[in-house]
Amino acid sequence: MLGQVRRVVIKMKKIIIYPIMVLLVASLVLANVVERAFQKTEINVNDELKVTLTPPSGTTAWAFTIPMPEGWAVKSKTLPKNRYLNFYAMDDTPKTFVLIPSKEGNYDFTGSYWTSENKDNIDFPIETITVGSGGGCSPSWVYGDWGDCIGNKQYRTGNDGCGNSKTEERICETPDKCAWYQKKGDEGCEFNKLYIGIAVAIGIFILLR
Repeated sequence: MLGQVRRVVIKMKKIIIYPIMVLLVASLVLANVVERAFQKTEINVNDELKVTLTPPSGTTAWAFTIPMPEGWAVKSKTLPKNRYLNFYAMDDTPKTFVLIPSKEGNYDFTGSYWTSENKDNIDFPIETITVGSGGGCSPSWVYGDWGDCIGNKQYRTGNDGCGNSKTEERICETPDKCAWYQKKGDEGCEFNKLYIGIAVAIGIFILLR
């Protein structure tokens, strides 16, 4: 009788303890997961696609690597020759990047990450992004006139018709001839102080007559 009671107690312990152990292990694994979330999975050429990576709460360091498909760019960031988007941080703040495709097609995004709690590289699940034509914008740069010569430089602003703009600069061009009251200087035609002095003297003479 006592032996049967012991066997029942042991069986009950297994029934109760095993699920608890499984849950504990699962919670530890999930606690080390870096979540990667794409804003959407279907976009058009030249559209902006946000991807946010969220590290485990309280982590002291984490890093990730995402191979970027050919034809994709990262806004405000220059990719290395191997076209990998790499990032390393020493806090648990989520990071968001803006991706921009230039070609149609289906693209599988992979990558991996590690955290200070788990130094092994863990693969992200594959996420497929579909890029359609959508009448994508074709950049065509148009520039305004060159501005005034300031500090021996001139500036002009242009836009590509797709919402992007940039400013160009050049060294001031010195004209072949200047007006009679000007002389050539380092920054182009400048007022001739001699002529200005003569004009002022004539003006004073006329007023005093």
